[in-house]
Amino acid sequence: GNILKFQEFWQLFETNIHNKINLSDTEKINFLSTYLTGKAKQCIEGIPLVGENYSIAVQLLTERFGDKQNLISRHYRELTELQIARNYTSSLRDTLDTIEKHLRCLQAMGENISQLIFPTIIKSKFPNQIILEIEKSVDIGET
Repeated sequence: GNILKFQEFWQLFETNIHNKINLSDTEKINFLSTYLTGKAKQCIEGIPLVGENYSIAVQLLTERFGDKQNLISRHYRELTELQIARNYTSSLRDTLDTIEKHLRCLQAMGENISQLIFPTIIKSKFPNQIILEIEKSVDIGET
């Protein structure tokens, strides 16, 4: 049900279920309904789980969750709305991992992650003391 995970879900589903010619559309729509959760499951609720409706369900899901521009926007929003890390190693690591995940996803979708806005966003997610220490160590390394 998470738009950020739909692309991965759909690639797996497409490979293992959707493209299998030995499965009927009735079997496919039942598998689809079984594996969906949250908003994705709600998206196809009310559609009778019969073979004739499989292509309709797929179309609804891919239109709603598979829109690349919407997905890119969501990754940007997740980055900008990310909470500032606390001054604990685990919090700093989690924040860095989350930032890297979104940047990798954006890059995989063709976004230029070398834009000047990214360092500003990234710095804003860490305590000032940490940023100052990093900048100080970079300055020392350059002299």
